[in-house]
Amino acid sequence: MQNTFLSHFFGHLNLPYSNWANKLPYLWALLGISCFAFTFPVTKFAMAELDPVFITVMRAFIASLFAIGYLVIHKARRPTSQQAIQLSLTALGIVFGFPILASIGIKTTSVSHAGIISALLPLATAIVASLITKEKAKIKFWLCSGMAASLVILLSFNFELSHISTLSSLNTGDIWLFLALPLGAFGYAMGGRLAQSMPSTLVICWILAISSPVSAILTLYLMPDNLWQISLPTVVSILYLALFSQLLGFVFWNKGLAQGGITKMSQLQLLQPFGTLLGAAVLIGEALTFTQLSVCAGVVGLIYLGKK
Repeated sequence: MQNTFLSHFFGHLNLPYSNWANKLPYLWALLGISCFAFTFPVTKFAMAELDPVFITVMRAFIASLFAIGYLVIHKARRPTSQQAIQLSLTALGIVFGFPILASIGIKTTSVSHAGIISALLPLATAIVASLITKEKAKIKFWLCSGMAASLVILLSFNFELSHISTLSSLNTGDIWLFLALPLGAFGYAMGGRLAQSMPSTLVICWILAISSPVSAILTLYLMPDNLWQISLPTVVSILYLALFSQLLGFVFWNKGLAQGGITKMSQLQLLQPFGTLLGAAVLIGEALTFTQLSVCAGVVGLIYLGKK
């Protein structure tokens, strides 16, 4: 139905729909990245009043209420037993594992630094996808992805001749962030795979619905006594994390992965850290440097070369 509408729309514009259809996966993926990009800055902002683990489970619980409502209103068909297992495994990665460990990590490091380290996630996702979906990519793709990831790693450690000693220093936050990467990669790859057999909206809604008992119990257990006294900006931050970072972002992201290929589309997430840098500068006043912007340009170029 959607494709028929779009084909008529582009037909009236005298434009070939097939050319635009090939670009739609990139659009969906970029919309997902736009939702994810401000997750770290907004989480850090909310940490001024709330614990990072509580923020993570609460955002999942709030998102699950909207997800369950969507499933009920649309009378969604229940997933098969095999899909239910896959959905549960995916939840371990994108609802609990990666968000919790990453939130703990940014408690002891800057958002900019955390955002740059998370740029390793696309390469990790591509590796996991190649293992569980048997997707194959050209050598040039892996070379360009590796080079882009290397640029980001060098930036994360402030790789300058005058600060070369920082290469040997890892703080506690870095360790938590590196532990989060494989869980996030697994969750992303599994979510993209599920979206190939069921609508992406249902994928994330069922993931949140299945994990809702756990997120509800943890939310109640970790709920602070002063929850009802938090400021309005913090409330808005939690709602953003629930509706965009945990729900809508995955609707778009899974759709892009499913339509364009998990291995190839995952590399667009190399752009996400630079949205995070911008969010960190605007929301919490962290510096945005020329070096960071230069690396961004290099990453964009390598992504373009890798997809050719």
